[in-house]
Amino acid sequence: MSNKIGILHLEDSLRDSELIREMIGSSGIMQSYFVVDSEKDYVHTLETENISVILSDLSLPGYNGYKALKYAREKYFNIPFIFVSGTIGEDAAINALINGATDYVLKNKLERLIPAIKRALHEHEILISQAEAEKALLESEKMLNDAQKLAHIGVWNWKADEDCTTWTKEFYQIAGLDPSSPAPNYEAYLSIYMPQSRLLLRNAIEKTLKTGESYQLELELVRPDGCIRNVNVYGGASACKNGDFNELYGTVQDITRQKESEQELIIAKEHAEESDRLKTAFLANISHEIRTPMNGILGFAELLKEPNLTGNDQQDYINIIEESGVRMLNIIDNIIRISKIESKQSDISISETNINEQIKSIYSLFKEEADQKGIGISFYNSLPEDQSRILSDPKIINIIVTNLLKNAIKFTKEGFITFGYVKKGKFLEFFVKDTGVGICKEKQKIIFERFRQVSESFSRDYEGAGLGLSISKAYVEMLGGKIWVKSSSKNGNGENGSTFYFTIPYATEPNGELNPQLKSLDLVMSDPD
Repeated sequence: MSNKIGILHLEDSLRDSELIREMIGSSGIMQSYFVVDSEKDYVHTLETENISVILSDLSLPGYNGYKALKYAREKYFNIPFIFVSGTIGEDAAINALINGATDYVLKNKLERLIPAIKRALHEHEILISQAEAEKALLESEKMLNDAQKLAHIGVWNWKADEDCTTWTKEFYQIAGLDPSSPAPNYEAYLSIYMPQSRLLLRNAIEKTLKTGESYQLELELVRPDGCIRNVNVYGGASACKNGDFNELYGTVQDITRQKESEQELIIAKEHAEESDRLKTAFLANISHEIRTPMNGILGFAELLKEPNLTGNDQQDYINIIEESGVRMLNIIDNIIRISKIESKQSDISISETNINEQIKSIYSLFKEEADQKGIGISFYNSLPEDQSRILSDPKIINIIVTNLLKNAIKFTKEGFITFGYVKKGKFLEFFVKDTGVGICKEKQKIIFERFRQVSESFSRDYEGAGLGLSISKAYVEMLGGKIWVKSSSKNGNGENGSTFYFTIPYATEPNGELNPQLKSLDLVMSDPD
């Protein structure tokens, strides 16, 4: 033996231990030799020294070889244990081997000891090598399984002549099947795919069985619960001695998340392109909307310089300049508001307000304009005065209702407009109803978006930058509510008009931090009817 080994000898006879030590040394075995004669020393030596083989007498004062063997097998099961005794019967020898002894040698036949030690150490080395190989194999299999799980790849094998398949655990997971169940046969395997995918896979497999050519397909797999997964399926063939291809193997990779990500990127790209288009159209529209009142201001300001201008003409020109100025100011205000909303700089200032008085005030503001256009206008307050004082942002409420009323008057040529609110649970539901041109179903989904209008061309019949509804939506949500529309464009029966709704929390007492941007008012929002 080239390597030095540790030998622990449990022996109470100094003469016998010296004889055995000398015999081992003369055999060429390089060793560190430890002799003990008590349980305490035996246990201590095993714990502190690097022991490669144990030699033990059968009987010792106060201790015996069977107890030593039991302890060694419980604590150090891989160390060879050889009984070296003066007498040992056949039954005792068999019992010792059954309980884990490696061998036994009689003291009157010590010539067997060296071969027994060498054989035990050799067998021990083989066992250690096997254990290490098994450990490495298990680690390799674990790494492979972890890699398959991480990459969502399942491996399969099918023997066509026996119609026998084997699947890895990950393939069961991808298919949504119980890993403890037997792998399905050929037809059952095909049945886990959607009909079109099943046809493609069957044709590919039949071709591979004939030609041996591998295949790669992107298919749809359906789990028992109905969930559809996108998978990449790879297959190849193994040839038998006669040249026939009767065994297939391959992988199945779940690429559902990858497909979803690709679709999300496509949608994001489309949204980005649409956003760029809308912003371009918006900027062009803003330029047009600003130039129109600016031309009015500059043009009529120039006309005011005429020396022979009558008083009536002068007053008309001044009125036009004022109207153009107000229009431009509204456009600029909306641009500032939408910019603050986009940059998250808009603030809500909660204070007490009388909602009935606000509605009356807004009515008074628009009454003259509606009358001039020949449109009827009315309002409805549902709460008595003693319940109409709420906590909210009166300025924001005013902007929202004003924007909706401006649109109602703009798009209503005849008929009436009515607005107001009703209390529904813990919310006030506001409405602005008109008999205007109405909005088609397709456009109702986009009118609240940034930079969107029902008509985005310069030739449209109505002026405006298309910011009012997006601003209103943002403000409503900042107050903790929702906004929506019900509308029908003019049809064969002459039915048309729109009703815009929005909600805000009905809060009458302070509830923590009142700013909804910082803290919820703890009111449950119900979906609109």
